[in-house]
Parts: sequence; C-alpha cells; structure tokens
Amino acid sequence: MSEHLTLEELSDFLADNQTGQAARLRAARINAHLFQCPSCYQLYERLCELQEAAQQAALSQSERLPARLARSAARFRLRLQSAARQLLLDSAQFGGCDFDYPLAVGVRSAGGSGVQRDTLIDNENSYNQLSIRDGVLSLRLDAEDLPQTQPLAVLLDQDGALVDCQAMTLDGPVWTARLDASGDGSYELAIL
Repeated sequence: MSEHLTLEELSDFLADNQTGQAARLRAARINAHLFQCPSCYQLYERLCELQEAAQQAALSQSERLPARLARSAARFRLRLQSAARQLLLDSAQFGGCDFDYPLAVGVRSAGGSGVQRDTLIDNENSYNQLSIRDGVLSLRLDAEDLPQTQPLAVLLDQDGALVDCQAMTLDGPVWTARLDASGDGSYELAIL
C-alpha cells in the first residue's frame, strides 16, 4: 500500500466510541486498511499494547492509593468557604495536634474580633500550620513528627478524586507543601 494510516487516525480510532453512520464508515475504512497493510496493523497492535499498559498502570495506582491513605502519617478533613478564603478543619489525625485560628496581637485586650479564618495553627506545636490564600493551600508540619524521608501531600475532593499531589520540601525544621485548592468545598488532606 502506498498510503498508510497516520498515528492520529489510529489513536482516534482506538478512542472512538461513537455509533453514528460516519463513525461506522470510518471504522470500516480503517479496518479494511489494517487487514491489507501489515505495517499499519503492527503500529495498531503496538498502540493497543500501550493503551492497555497505561490503563493497567492507572488501575494499579488507584488500587494502591487507598491502601496508602489508610496508613498515612497525617490526615486532615478540611472545608474551604467564602471563595476559598476561609479554612475550616473538621478533623485532624496528627499526633496530639489542636489546631485553632490565631488571634491578632492585642485583640483580646481590645475586645475585637480580629480572627483570621484563612490560617490554622497547632496550639501544641506552632510549627504545624495550614493556610489558604489565593486558591493555594499551604501546609507546614514539624519534621520531627513525620517519620518519612520524603513525605507526599495528597489533596482529595469530597468524592475521593485527586485534586493535587506534591512532594513536600524540607525547610529547616518543617516539611512544607503548596497545593491547588481553588474551589469551595470539602477536602481530605493526607500526608503519605
């Protein structure tokens, strides 16, 4: 055959799930060509193998994630409100932590209500902090409380779908990470 199928045509053919008349004609044309052209058929088989390998890798990754989440070093259930400018903590599993909003200096004596709702600080260990600013969830956790040599911060939405995942960076005595959390809603943050 003088004219071969393009990689794009074969990729589209593999991904196509349409059932209309045009789709059936396109599938018949490509199948007829694959039947007559050994080099295109070989490329098609290789694409099928790659697609299957990618699906298997995604499946094994999704099977491993819940198991890793179950034995995470730290876990936080968060809610973002007011266009992702207010951070609420529903639950925390991280040693003896006791997160609360910091009070601005002089607020208690002045009787004001200057509580910033975008930051939570652990009352037991001020190294441990969570904050939300401009759609970015920042976390700082005491390095002594995390036994991993390279912790991973994983942010899931309320349905368990992955929102963001970052390797944490050691910054002196704390591990830090910045995760994209631009929308309001409930999230689960796990440190693996």
